[in-house]
Amino acid sequence: MEQKIKRLKLACYTTNISQSIVANLSPVLFISFHTLYGISYTMLGMLVLINFLTQLITDLVFSFFSHKFNIPFAVKLTPVLTVMGLIIYSLAPVMFPIIAIPLFLYIHKSIKRKQTH
Repeated sequence: MEQKIKRLKLACYTTNISQSIVANLSPVLFISFHTLYGISYTMLGMLVLINFLTQLITDLVFSFFSHKFNIPFAVKLTPVLTVMGLIIYSLAPVMFPIIAIPLFLYIHKSIKRKQTH
């Protein structure tokens, strides 16, 4: 039983570290995004907003329905899903250039239009 608790504790620590990486990775790369992809600071702010809203919704779902989830399993699965998400995040420009570039341009243009009106 003690070994099981130690593994769950380690999984909790790993989950906290991986979530911290996810929350802080995009802001660290803002200058690179702006320089390499020409993404405006408004779009970079939208990335932060989307990240925050996703985190908020996830926290709300887990807090209201936590009794229905297998928490030890979820805690152990979170770092794995986080690594998969980070891999997809790093490969997104290569995997989805046809989707990503027009989407960024469309959002950027619509924000510019709103600013001029």
